[in-house]
Amino acid sequence: MVMASEPCPFAWLPDSLILMIFQNLPVKSLCICGAVCRRWKKIANDPVLWRTVDIRSYSCDLKALKILMKAHFQSSLQCLKLQGFRRNPRRSIKWNCKVISNKVLEDLRNKCPNLNNLSLKSVNIHHIDGNKLMPSLIHLTIKSCMWTPNWFCGLQNQIPNLQTLNLSMTTRVDDLDMKDISAFRFLKKLYINYCYRVTDNGLKTVCDNLTHLETFEFSKVTCTDSGIYYIANSLLMLQNVNVAHCTMLSGKSLEELLRKKQSLKWINVSYCTLNPHELELLSQCREDVLVYRQSKLAEFLD
Repeated sequence: MVMASEPCPFAWLPDSLILMIFQNLPVKSLCICGAVCRRWKKIANDPVLWRTVDIRSYSCDLKALKILMKAHFQSSLQCLKLQGFRRNPRRSIKWNCKVISNKVLEDLRNKCPNLNNLSLKSVNIHHIDGNKLMPSLIHLTIKSCMWTPNWFCGLQNQIPNLQTLNLSMTTRVDDLDMKDISAFRFLKKLYINYCYRVTDNGLKTVCDNLTHLETFEFSKVTCTDSGIYYIANSLLMLQNVNVAHCTMLSGKSLEELLRKKQSLKWINVSYCTLNPHELELLSQCREDVLVYRQSKLAEFLD
C-alpha cells in the first residue's frame, strides 16, 4: 500500500503570513523561493518585497543585474544598493568589472520611476554618465569608487531634488568637485569622509552655497581652523558635524563652532589631537550637544 505524502506545512499558511516571512529573506533566497511553485512565485513578486533591493553582498555583475531587473524590478522599487569589486588577497582589484552601465540606468529610469535612493560602492564611475541618473533621486551614495573629475558638473538639473550625497572614501574627490556639488541647492546632508584632497577652500565653497545643510561630515579631510571658523559663521541650520581625524584643528576653533551653532546636536572630534583639557572644555561648552571622542570607523567603512 502506497502512503500519500504529507502536505508541506507551508501549504496551510495564508499568503499574508508567507509574505511576512519572505520580507525577512535576502534577495537571493527570495529568488529561489519564487522558483518553488506558482503560488510562491506570485507571492515572491509582490511589490512590497521589491521596494528595497540590496545586492552588495553578492558577486553580481552586469549580466546578473539585468536578469534580476527584468524578472523582479517594478515601479515599487525605491532603494537600490550595488557593489562592484571585492577585495581578495589572492587577486588584484579589477576596476574594469562592470556592475552598472548607462543602459541599465536608462532602463531603471523607465521601469522604476519611484527610485529615490541609489547606492554604489566600489564601482568604476568612468563607465557611468551622470546625465543618465534618474530625476527622482533624493539620496545618492558613491562610496569607495574610482572617481572621474567634474562628474557632477551640470547635474543639478538632472537630479534637482537631491537631498543626501555620500562620497565617503571616494578619495579622488577634490575642491573642484565641491564647486560642482554646491550647485545642488536642496542638499541637506553631505558626507565626504576620507576625501583628503578636499581642503579649506572646498569647505568654504560648500558653506557659501549650501546654506541649508543640516549634516556635514568631513572626517580626515585637509581642514584647518580657518575652515572651522568659516563653518561657524555660516550654515545656520547645521545639526551634525564630523571632524574626526582632522589633526590640524585646535580646541579654540571647535569651541567657537559649538558656541555659534545653536542648532548643533552632534559632533565627532575623535582623533583630532586635542588634549584632555580641550576635550573637557568642549563637553562643558554645550551640555545639549553630544560630543563623540572615540572613533566609529564602522560608520564610514560600511
